[in-house]
Amino acid sequence: MATLNQLLKLQQQIEADEDKLEQKRVRRSKLIFDLGLKRGDYFKGKGENFVTVDGVAHRLWVSVDGRIELEALKF
Repeated sequence: MATLNQLLKLQQQIEADEDKLEQKRVRRSKLIFDLGLKRGDYFKGKGENFVTVDGVAHRLWVSVDGRIELEALKF
């Protein structure tokens, strides 16, 4: 049987997880800025960056909200 205490505890856990997630988003945004990556905007969508990861060329897309997509390039 469910209890009010269980619900309240779960709500506290959710709020703590949301705080951690926001901290990680802030850190991701700072890393994007520090690395000098192009970020998209509301008009053109995602920013296109060309990077090398472990010696392999990639296209790195960065959206306006900081989400990233990594696409391996095959030449």
